[in-house]
Amino acid sequence: MSRAAPDRIDPPAPEFLSGPMSSLVDLVRMVSAFAVVVYHSLGVGFHSGQPYVGPLGSHYAVVVFFVVSGLAVGTGASRPGTTLAEYALARAVRIMPVALLAMALGLFVFALRGPVPVIEPYRGHETLTWHSVIDPLLFMTESAHGQLPVWNAPWWSLSYEVWYYALFGVALFLQGSRRLIWLLALGWLAGPQILLLMPIWLMGAMLARSPRLVNLPRRAGTGLLIAGLATFLLARTVDMPALAWLQVRTPIPLVNSQNVIGNTLVGLAVALGLAGARPWLPLLARPIALAAPALRWGAGMTFTAYLTHQPLIAFACSWGIVAPAGVPGAVLALVGILAVCALLASLCERRSPALRRSAQRWLARVYRREGQPPAVGPLPA
Repeated sequence: MSRAAPDRIDPPAPEFLSGPMSSLVDLVRMVSAFAVVVYHSLGVGFHSGQPYVGPLGSHYAVVVFFVVSGLAVGTGASRPGTTLAEYALARAVRIMPVALLAMALGLFVFALRGPVPVIEPYRGHETLTWHSVIDPLLFMTESAHGQLPVWNAPWWSLSYEVWYYALFGVALFLQGSRRLIWLLALGWLAGPQILLLMPIWLMGAMLARSPRLVNLPRRAGTGLLIAGLATFLLARTVDMPALAWLQVRTPIPLVNSQNVIGNTLVGLAVALGLAGARPWLPLLARPIALAAPALRWGAGMTFTAYLTHQPLIAFACSWGIVAPAGVPGAVLALVGILAVCALLASLCERRSPALRRSAQRWLARVYRREGQPPAVGPLPA
């Protein structure tokens, strides 16, 4: 009697965020985080002159983060077997340790040195109040009376992203009237400012959920790259006039969403650029593979660097510690700040995989206790 052939198990379909594209995204995250650090360093006088990043460049870097975040979260959420509980736990263990560390750091250094000049004044974060603690931890800094944390203006974009996580999770995992009710409720809580920039984040999620983009021909990739460049040039042409036009026509302050037209175009340019670059990346597979460990290490501290660099820089400035004149001195000072950020990342951000595994084990115990099927596969990154 012939032995039965084993069941065939097809390999999973390749994801957009896989192979060399993962390393490219790591590089994009590192460059964007460094641009934000340079801008805030200039703003508080930690260094002067070069390297230089203006306020628009810093804001564009955050737009890049939104697209990349949508891509990463959309990739994890799309994997077979992922549930709403897994999705929520994955987002929580990614965000909360770094957020709590950044909040504790800001409060500690503020208590030591008190108020100092900061970027984006008049939003409350130069003065310690209950609102400057509670609002950030509830990610309500963009509400009508919301306040940012002391010494930490970059927190605004985290508030945006957390609401995007919640809205995307509800849209993806709930059905029918429950989905509609929750979307309306969360959209109302998030507010119009946050919702205005959500299409940018969804562009990244769309990349993750578009299988046709995985095996795109190089000719089509070239077309997307050209379209991305043209879109970026269009954004640079219309962003300031559009911002001025909106400022006199909107009944509510848009704050960090005031450049919504330019930002949306830049987000589209980034998404087109990533999609267009993917079919060309295999040509650079070897150098990318060599650089991948370093890029992965650097990208593994970008969230911590983004959320802790301004308290560190403000603290240094409060003691009169600033970069020596000239580019070498500025680079040395910035490297020093990033080195501290890397140390802080080792305490929380780099522990995210271990936290996810612990969360998965806890969730599996909950499933068993309730008589439900166990979780399938690893938690999304």
